[in-house]
This record gives sequence, structure tokens and C-alpha cells, in this order.
Amino acid sequence: MHKCKTILKGRKIKEERRKNIKEVLKFVFIFRFAFHGELHRFVIKILKLSHSQRLIEACIKEGYVLKSDLSDDAKQMVLYRKKFYYLTKKGVEQLDDSVPKEIYTFRKDRHINLKVVPHNGYVIEAYFFLIQKFNNAVWISEWIMRNNVKRRVRLPDGILVVDDKVKIAVEVEKTYKTEREWKEILSRYRRNIRNSSCHGVLIVAMDNVFEGIKKQVHKEDKNFPNQHIFLTSFKGLAKNRLLCYENVLSLDDMVRQFNLQEQG
Repeated sequence: MHKCKTILKGRKIKEERRKNIKEVLKFVFIFRFAFHGELHRFVIKILKLSHSQRLIEACIKEGYVLKSDLSDDAKQMVLYRKKFYYLTKKGVEQLDDSVPKEIYTFRKDRHINLKVVPHNGYVIEAYFFLIQKFNNAVWISEWIMRNNVKRRVRLPDGILVVDDKVKIAVEVEKTYKTEREWKEILSRYRRNIRNSSCHGVLIVAMDNVFEGIKKQVHKEDKNFPNQHIFLTSFKGLAKNRLLCYENVLSLDDMVRQFNLQEQG
């Protein structure tokens, strides 16, 4: 009896380990590659595990991910990030059919754009906040969306899909934009909402530019349906506080509002 319990316990541990490995592989797939710190934070924040290094090493040992390093010059450009991980063919094969695994490719010289690495880091930070809040949500990254777009168009940083139906475009903003740029951005979302590409947009601004961006967005928002645009900062996201024009709402309020629009 004791031996049987030990076998069952061992089997359960192996199944749990296999499940966690697949989650790590899926995270790397979503963002195409992941820096060392981002992968550790995913394991700790999202999987709620303390042994992040052990899990990452298991992925490498199984031949699912490869570890690489940036050149010394590149390290300086991306604030000392150096080690990163990407999927092998064997790793991609472990993914289930919920992701378009057939489109995955990675080339260090082609897919790591040093100019946008800091921005991508903030996108991943927003992802952590939102996936922690909606743990059954799906995140579709820009590179995945771009695979289905023939011409070069501006795409959101990500699409958050909640309850399998509510699609929220997520934009991370680090700097101010011109009046013309905001007109173009809001016009694009107006079209996307009309053709059901998304239900609305969540703009996450850096804390130091939030107030300025809020004024810019509200100025250009006069002729746009206010219930479709939500604005917050990273501090606001941590406190679950969003602005829908002048109304302070929560992430749950946002999803509830979009659900009502879907039903209507």
C-alpha cells in the first residue's frame, strides 16, 4: 500500500513538472524569445514556483530550449541583459494546438531588435499584470499577429483575450506622441472596433509620461466612443485602477463593459 502511494505521488510530481515545462515553453513562444530575468519572473510570478532555475535547466536538459548570449556591445545597449532563451524544434513540438506553433522561427540576428528590446520588456511587464489578474486569458503578441498581415501596418503590442471572446488591444506607451499620431492610432482602433478585430484598447503608459498622455488621449478622444478606451500607468495597473475618460474603473469593470457590448 505504501509503495503504491509512493508511485502515485511520484507520478503526480512528474505530471506537474511536465505541465510547468509546457507553460515555460509557451511563454517563450508567445514572445518568441525571453531574457533570463523575464523567464525567472514568469516562473515566480505566474507559475508561483520558487525553483525557477531548476525548471529552466530542465527545459534545456530536455532539449526544448537553447540558451544564447548577446555580444558585449549589445549588452550595453539593452541595459546589461545578456542571456536569452529560444525554442528548439523539439520544444515547439511539445506545445499544444492552442498556439500556431507551425509559424515559429527564431534567428538571433533577425529577431532580436536591440532598439525595441527595452520596450518589449515593458510589454512583458504589462503581460504579467494582466495574466495574473485573468489567469485563463490568452495573450497574442505582435509577431504572431503580423504573420497574418500582408502589408506593413501598425499593430498593438498585444491582444488580451478574456473569456474566449473579449479582445482587448494593449498598447504600452513610453513617450509622448504628436497630435497627428494620436489621431491615426484612435482612427485605427475605431476601424478595428467596427470590424470586430477588438472590443477596445487598454493604453498602459509609463508613470513619468502618464499625465501628459492622458491629456493627449482625452483631447483626441472627443469624437471617439469613450467606453472603448481605457488608460492607466504601471502604478495604476498595480493598483487595478484604470481611466475611462474621467471615470475610474477596474480591470473587471473594463471586461464587464466589453462583455455587455458583445451581448448588445
